[in-house]
Amino acid sequence: MLNNPFEYLSKKGLNKDGIPKNVLNNQELQILFNTFCSNIGVRKAFIIACYTGMGEAEIRKLRWEDIDVINKTIKYRRCKTHTVAPNFLHPMIEQQLIGLNRSKEFVFNGELPTCTNGINKALARWVKSANIQKKITFYCGRHTFGTSVCRVSGNQKVVAQAMGHKSTRFTDRYTKLVEEEHIKAVESLPFFSTEIA
Repeated sequence: MLNNPFEYLSKKGLNKDGIPKNVLNNQELQILFNTFCSNIGVRKAFIIACYTGMGEAEIRKLRWEDIDVINKTIKYRRCKTHTVAPNFLHPMIEQQLIGLNRSKEFVFNGELPTCTNGINKALARWVKSANIQKKITFYCGRHTFGTSVCRVSGNQKVVAQAMGHKSTRFTDRYTKLVEEEHIKAVESLPFFSTEIA
């Protein structure tokens, strides 16, 4: 073969640089969180995903014993890598826990649709109601968390630990996304005339 037949194909959900296509910025998160969602369980779970980096599997397995309100920590084990990811129990997470049944072992026991498709359909309706023009799936909450941590810390080790990665190899994608945002932000600064009148 003279040419690579896979040259123009990209991994599903990633652009050519390996960056998650659809993450929400702070402004979009604010709009989304201020928009009504018909499925309160999906709403609460997605907000927690955006503040912890949990995927759907981790959210479904989240136990009350994994949340330490006194020491302000929440920990979970990544299903993919089996790495423990300890994180700060942000007040936004605590707010989402209000009203959930603490007598059950799992935090979201019976609160979510039974399948991924059901969760993503409810999430898509919510995103559409918020007038956000992105295809957002539940896993986008994890990528949103990764880019948010990268924006604030700028440290790949911090991002890797917060996301439960075994190494910093996978955190490059978030760094690239933040660098692209930085370039766009600088490019969009206004141009003013410097002519003295």
